[in-house]
Amino acid sequence: MTEHERLTAFTRLLYDTAELLRAKGRTLAADVVHAEAIHFAGERDIARQVAELDLDASNPITTRDLGPLSDD
Repeated sequence: MTEHERLTAFTRLLYDTAELLRAKGRTLAADVVHAEAIHFAGERDIARQVAELDLDASNPITTRDLGPLSDD
């Protein structure tokens, strides 16, 4: 199972839990759980984009030291 699939399942679980809480009249708890579902949906979208880019180890991202940065 990929990270995207795990995050999709977890986001769905959080969303369903929020809906169940809302149906039981626990609106504050539902709002909190729903906010977490939104957060993990963003994480899921990032994982999907990374998977789509299909970055491989043979083509690493190169970085360059910029040295000390000013406090400006």
